[in-house]
Amino acid sequence: MMKAIGKRTISVFYPSLHQAWCCLILVLIPVLIHLPTASCQDASPLTFRFADGSELRGHLSAANSEQSIAIKSDLFTDAGEIPLRHLLEATTLSEASDVSEENRRPDTSERFTDEQFAARLIDDSQIVGDVVSWEGDRIQIASPTLGTVSIATDQLFSLRRIDDVPARVASLVSLPHRFQRPRTWRSDNGEVIADQPGAMVGRLDLPDRFRLLVEIQCDGNSNVQITLGDRAEAGVGQGSRVRRGGSVSRSPEEQLVTDVEWYGDSLSLVRANASVADVAVVPWQDTRTLKIELRIDQPAGRLVALVKGEEVARAELTDSVPSIRRQLTLTNRGDSIRLRRLEVFQWDGQSDLPAEIATAATTLTDGTTIDHVIAAGEINLERVRSVGFATPLSPSPGCEFTLDDRTRVRGIVTVNQDFDNGEKTIQVRSATGQTYRVDPQSVRQVIGLGTSQPSSNASRLRNRDQRLFGTPVRSGSDTAFVAWSSPMLAEPLGVAANSLTRIALPMTNPSGTFQPSLRLHDGDRMQGETVAVEASSVAFQGKYCAACSIEESAIRAIELQSITDLDPAALRYALSLPRMKKSTPPTHLLIAPNGDLLRGRLESLGRAAATIEVRQIQRTIPRDAIGQIIRLDAPVTDATKPRFERDFESLIDAVIVTGDQSRLSLRNVSFDGVTLTGDHDSFGRCTTPIEQVTELWLGPQPSDASQSWKLIDVKTPRSYDEPEPSPSE
Repeated sequence: MMKAIGKRTISVFYPSLHQAWCCLILVLIPVLIHLPTASCQDASPLTFRFADGSELRGHLSAANSEQSIAIKSDLFTDAGEIPLRHLLEATTLSEASDVSEENRRPDTSERFTDEQFAARLIDDSQIVGDVVSWEGDRIQIASPTLGTVSIATDQLFSLRRIDDVPARVASLVSLPHRFQRPRTWRSDNGEVIADQPGAMVGRLDLPDRFRLLVEIQCDGNSNVQITLGDRAEAGVGQGSRVRRGGSVSRSPEEQLVTDVEWYGDSLSLVRANASVADVAVVPWQDTRTLKIELRIDQPAGRLVALVKGEEVARAELTDSVPSIRRQLTLTNRGDSIRLRRLEVFQWDGQSDLPAEIATAATTLTDGTTIDHVIAAGEINLERVRSVGFATPLSPSPGCEFTLDDRTRVRGIVTVNQDFDNGEKTIQVRSATGQTYRVDPQSVRQVIGLGTSQPSSNASRLRNRDQRLFGTPVRSGSDTAFVAWSSPMLAEPLGVAANSLTRIALPMTNPSGTFQPSLRLHDGDRMQGETVAVEASSVAFQGKYCAACSIEESAIRAIELQSITDLDPAALRYALSLPRMKKSTPPTHLLIAPNGDLLRGRLESLGRAAATIEVRQIQRTIPRDAIGQIIRLDAPVTDATKPRFERDFESLIDAVIVTGDQSRLSLRNVSFDGVTLTGDHDSFGRCTTPIEQVTELWLGPQPSDASQSWKLIDVKTPRSYDEPEPSPSE
């Protein structure tokens, strides 16, 4: 006996020869439908968001531990294991609104064919693919991402053509951390119980048009409001127990309000601005339960309420400039409620198909509805559009993986026994008994098991918009001199060299008092005592280095005391270079603590005084009368290059910034967990306790000359017989 399913012919009761052919077909189907996948380098990265507020970008991979996944990030030298209890979610860059079009993940909608179905299971998983057999109480689906999956019909919630299934944006079960609720409200197995009045904000990045499925139970007097936008503080509407309808905005600045209110035995829909409103009020017989589908078209100003697929109310009002909201607020002003369900789906603004099929019925492609679940072989599946099995949804606890073809699996990540043999898939065991092997490169979203708990740790690893809270520790690898230990990762990882990566550390006891220091042309600086300046060298005893001799031409400033703000006019005069001094320009500028200036050619500096030549006369200045000694730069020409521009091809391992504003660019850096040690071109071997460090850059940084000290040529006066300069000159 043969039955046609889709465009395939499958045996329902096999003779032995047919049985052999069928087994061969079922074995070959996963191979025939296999789609090529990109390498890890070509796959789109995911943005991982953690419970402590950390955020990383990288590629998903499998981990050899239960309830764990792994990330391959450019910030680290090795892949890192992530326990799912610490992960909130990981999404592709295509989900972010600030990603350019060329960097978005390719659209996978072309994978879908007219023959493909979406089988939604009672644990809220969804398997997308071709139905290859339906025998008795089991359906087999050939999934492009999971291979052939066998599903018992009593585990099915619905079976629909994939084109009819709206994409899910968010749900209370899968994205609980996106809902910011009052402390008095609590979560209970994927549901929210609101014993006290308050408001919960869903930061869901709502699309312009969407469907909203809501189910709320209330054992007392209901007074619940759902509003687009963040209304947790001010609120919209009156919400009093004596009112039986909608309300307009209280604020004249409010452009448009979208509001649904369940008050006892009435339901009201409101679209309003400060001057006009469209309100629909309908009686609500079940005063204990609100189970409704809302369709919202924000650009068109449409709000429609449906019950069991039938429209019951509508409110429409369009502003000249539509107000597009990306959040929604649920406010409870009545007795205790249990929010059992809140799901957001995409909507094109036109489709009348229901978001889901909750009744036992079968719909054919010609629009005919059969009021029961068809049996295997009863109707050719080519004619079937959808089947509802009327089995209650019971989302299972666990993580969730959404794949490129909109397949969604929920469950517990288990250890793949073939991991060590090269099988690098993520193994997920669902509550229905299914075990799926997921290719990490096909994953678009991962929902973890974490709950938001912002970190109190001020130490963080940063790279642009990426951040990971934790602590720097000693590296056990030759490829990194420092490792990063984070509670969000299973073990410390070596930090890869990257000039955009930095470690920000808190300063426990910052000192606000001035300390003598030496500043170099390239922006590096160290606290310490300048012992002497003689000939072309400077004797220096630094806070983080041993006594050393530094080439005098490498120094920008010797800071001996704090100084007051300089008078701009006096500074311009001090930096001017007359014609008669061009051959022997001044090399140094002495600044007194009170801001007085003296320029000349510094000859020496001792513990008691400095000797400087001013207009060919040697003068002795007491050291305690000097605040700073600045080395001046000659006027810049096209042939000259500022000395502080370092050659960035040199091997700079790290740039250290300390709480006392010292900055050191080091090579050959090592870290023992307590002290950073490295070589500096001018200061020599430097040793810095990690407790003194506020920033650690992994690689060279641009020079940070805080102020320009270039001499400026005085304009040469024009002779009597020279022509007037043109305006362009």
